[in-house]
Amino acid sequence: MNEFVFWQPTLSIHQSALLSSLATSSEAKVTLVVGEEVLRQRRELGWHKPDFGKTHIIIGPTSKAQSESLSGDLASQVHIFSGTRGCGPMVWKAFCQSLSTNAYIGVYSEAQRETGAKGVLRLLRSKYDALRFRGRINFILGIGNMGVGWFKRSGYLPKRVFPFGYFVKMPSPPNDYPAQKVLSSRLFDIVFVGQLIPRKGWDILLHALHGLKNPNWRLHVVGDGVDRARFVELCAQLGLTGSVQFYGSLPNSEAMGLVWKSDLLVLPSRWDGWGAVVNEALMCGVPVVCSDKCGAADLLDGSERGEVFTSGSILALRSALDRRISQGKKDAATSERIRAWSRCITGESAADYLLAVVDASIVGGRRPIPPWFKQPEA
Repeated sequence: MNEFVFWQPTLSIHQSALLSSLATSSEAKVTLVVGEEVLRQRRELGWHKPDFGKTHIIIGPTSKAQSESLSGDLASQVHIFSGTRGCGPMVWKAFCQSLSTNAYIGVYSEAQRETGAKGVLRLLRSKYDALRFRGRINFILGIGNMGVGWFKRSGYLPKRVFPFGYFVKMPSPPNDYPAQKVLSSRLFDIVFVGQLIPRKGWDILLHALHGLKNPNWRLHVVGDGVDRARFVELCAQLGLTGSVQFYGSLPNSEAMGLVWKSDLLVLPSRWDGWGAVVNEALMCGVPVVCSDKCGAADLLDGSERGEVFTSGSILALRSALDRRISQGKKDAATSERIRAWSRCITGESAADYLLAVVDASIVGGRRPIPPWFKQPEA
């Protein structure tokens, strides 16, 4: 293929590593078309325009320009859409226009929540879309095993559904690394990075911490949100105020500085399509405990890199935390092994895997194994 065109609602730091690496490593031209530069709610979280390297970026194309980009002979192009209906009118319109072209089509999307009546409706709509579009879509990049399962349950052809993820650039170590590798020499340092909103499960984490067998821990919380007052109140109710350090929202470099020096990152989400902070922690050499409703649970091995607990279960999370704390603070050798493993989730590795997916889907090459699922070489 001579050209890749990605259609997304906004510029995303979770895809800049992949696209910039693809634009550098392949001979193909890479174009990114977005409805707007950065969504307002993401700007409020501190997001900024990411670096996409050599990727050609088009922001807010006119209807005429969009139609012209999807006309003519597109047989050498692969158009990849970040979702379809739920990603805004621009992406949906472009997807519908692409169906009548001779371009190759891919979809890059998370699972949708299936709980409650709304979940049933989401699945029914997805099944309806599968009946309409599955014969025209060449491949689907399902975010995490949850995404893969969602598209298979929706009725898309299993051979066209590939596990995928989100990928971030390697965080830079803090200026004092490795001179000071930990936040404290005595306490087991746990870090939570995320919004204080119900979906992120911060309350599950606080309840799990309450009653741990070993009291020698400290929780570092980076983030803010609508639940901030409830968070402070619950800390007080559970007697955890002295053991929890709250930083509010921090620039990414400062947040990662805390992660680098922590012993464990916890992502207790009730639902997270992926959870890129898991990637970042592993790249910092820090193990992770996350719920089974996080797509990035795919990256954990149940041992050195971390473990997965049942979403919503305070007892399961408490048990996982007890195990981690009993093992003691992280050591340099373990951190270096985790960091070495994380090379398989860099943008370069993801770009190579994407090219293999395209080759398998379009040329008929061998179905690739995601690099994060491969067994490490002895």
